[in-house]
Amino acid sequence: MKDNQDISSRKLIDRLVPDPHWGAMQGMLATTFDLRPEFLETDFLPSVFGLCAWDDQSWATRITLEKRLFELDAAVILAEARRYRGRPRSLRLDVRPAVSPRGSVLHAKVTLLLFERAVRLIVGSANLTKQGYRENREVIAVLTATQKSKKEAALITQGLTGMESALSSWLTPEARKLIRRSIATVQPWLNGNPDSDTAFIWSNGQTRLWHEFVGRWPVGETVKRISIISPFWSQDASLDRKST
Repeated sequence: MKDNQDISSRKLIDRLVPDPHWGAMQGMLATTFDLRPEFLETDFLPSVFGLCAWDDQSWATRITLEKRLFELDAAVILAEARRYRGRPRSLRLDVRPAVSPRGSVLHAKVTLLLFERAVRLIVGSANLTKQGYRENREVIAVLTATQKSKKEAALITQGLTGMESALSSWLTPEARKLIRRSIATVQPWLNGNPDSDTAFIWSNGQTRLWHEFVGRWPVGETVKRISIISPFWSQDASLDRKST
C-alpha cells in the first residue's frame, strides 16, 4: 500500500494479509469490545489466513476455512460480555464472553497471530467489525517479528507478557499456552535490552492506564507536546487543562 494513497481508500483489513514466507498460522488469540460474527468469518479470518476472496455460496470456501481452523493449536476470541451478539458458525472458534468485575469492561482490541516463522501482534482501536476494519477512521499498529526482522521483537515480548497478566481471568489453557509459545518463539530474536523510550502498557481494571503512562515518563523531562486521537474525552478534561 502506497503511503500517498488517499486516506478514504485505505482499509485496515488490507494490513492483515500475511507474508507467505512466514509459513502456516499455528494459533490466534483476539480481544474485542464489539464482535460481528459474520465479519469475523467472511472477512477477518480469510484475511489473516491469506485466503482468496470469500464466497459465501461456495462450500469449498467454507471447507478451506474450517481446515485452516482445525490446524490451529488455539483459536480464541475474547469479547466483552455486555456486547455479545452471538457466535460465528464455526465450532472450531472458541468465543468467550468476558465478564469484568467492578463494572469495568473489556475494551482492548489486540490480536496475536503465531506463524511457523513469525509472531504478529495487532494493536489498535478497531473492533472485530466491518465498521472497524473497513469503514471507520481507526488507528492500528501491526507489530511483526521474524528471524530476518527483529526490530519489534522486544516490544512484542512486552505486550505478550502484559497480555497474560491483564487477561488472566479469561484465558483458556490453550490461549495461555499460545502466549507463552509466542514469547518463546520471539526470545532468540531479541537484540540486547528493549528500547527504553518505547513501552507496551496494559491496564487491568485496578491500575489506571494514565497512571502507568505517567509513571514511565522520564524523570525531569518536560512534556512539550501530547497528541491524542480518540472518540472519547474524560469528564475530568477541564482539570487536565488547568494543570497544563
